[in-house]
Amino acid sequence: MPSSSSSPSYPPLPTLPNESGLARYNSLPPDFMSPIRRFPADEKAQYLVYDAWEAPTLPEKMALLQQALRIFPFSVDALNAWADLYVRCFPGLENYEKAEQTYQLAIRAADWLWPGLKDQDEIEWGHVEHRPFLRAYHGRAVAQSHLGNLAPALETFRFLLRVNPNDNQGVRTLLFDALLQLGKYKEAEEIVEQHSDGRNTTSAEFRWGFVVIDHLKSN
Repeated sequence: MPSSSSSPSYPPLPTLPNESGLARYNSLPPDFMSPIRRFPADEKAQYLVYDAWEAPTLPEKMALLQQALRIFPFSVDALNAWADLYVRCFPGLENYEKAEQTYQLAIRAADWLWPGLKDQDEIEWGHVEHRPFLRAYHGRAVAQSHLGNLAPALETFRFLLRVNPNDNQGVRTLLFDALLQLGKYKEAEEIVEQHSDGRNTTSAEFRWGFVVIDHLKSN
């Protein structure tokens, strides 16, 4: 466990049990309360994740997340929060690599908990139960972007915007930026047309992006 000194210990990479371990935990089928299968142990772990978000120090955050994962080792949001610590609390690209690995564990857990969810046409943020899944995919793509792995990040940003078009995670700007970096200017403009007001947008990031596109097209 991390120490409470002024230089907190570096969080180790978490581990994920085998999928067969899920058989130990009771679950409830989808119903009017939830669009996806629910695990009571996961719901208990989730409250500790909320506490970890609010905890003031890294050791406190880690202790809460470790407790959450002891209650339910497949907690997607506990793994998401663990991944987030690498990039929020420690500098350096190597920490984005660790974050990417941890978000990948979260995605694997999500696929085991909710098989078929990623194949649905809509995975709306408005359903609270969907949010750990969406956070895992978003976090991995952001880490990949920082590492220069734009192609897989781009596919995930497209996926997230398609299944959650209300875009509660700000994916449209991340997708726009990735498209600019890859020279996919036509698609970048289409994204702004679909999700903002095209060249009449009031978004400073989009307006600056159009300046870049026009400059590059003229050269």
